Parts: sequence; structure tokens; C-alpha cells
Amino acid sequence: MGKFAPHAKEYMTEDKDQKIRKLIMTLSSDNDSIRKEARQTLVTIGSLAVPALIDALKQKDDHVKREAVKALCEIEDPELAPMSTTLMA
Repeated sequence: MGKFAPHAKEYMTEDKDQKIRKLIMTLSSDNDSIRKEARQTLVTIGSLAVPALIDALKQKDDHVKREAVKALCEIEDPELAPMSTTLMA
């Protein structure tokens, strides 16, 4: 089941909004690998994570803001295309 297998059962039992909130909080980690894994999971969740990622842009933590921008740019959603261009400028 891969390296994400230990989290699979937890993901299936948690409310998606709660899981997204936990992932957003994880973006503040000092560990690059943990932040990257959280960001990639948010990207996999896709459009459902967008509102929380946009809210994360308002946080003071630079790690959270940076990872939120990266995630928003990686999510393949046509409605995000104009925002992605602005965020990357």
C-alpha cells in the first residue's frame, strides 16, 4: 500500500474538513519532508482543499503561506488558473 498506508485508515474515518484542517496545520512544520507530504496530500484532495488553502494565505507563518501557494498552483482546477498566475508573480 506504499508509504501512506498507515494514514489510509485514519483518512477514511475522519471528516474531510477535519483532515484538511490538520493538513493545513501540518504545513507549519519545521520539517521539509512533512510539509511536502502534507502539501501533496492537499493537492491530491484537490478542489475540496481550495477554500482552506486560500484561508491559509492569511496566516502569519511563512511556511504555511508558501506551501499553500505551492499547493494552489499544483491543483488542477480551471477556476484557479487566474489565481495561480497572480500567486506566482
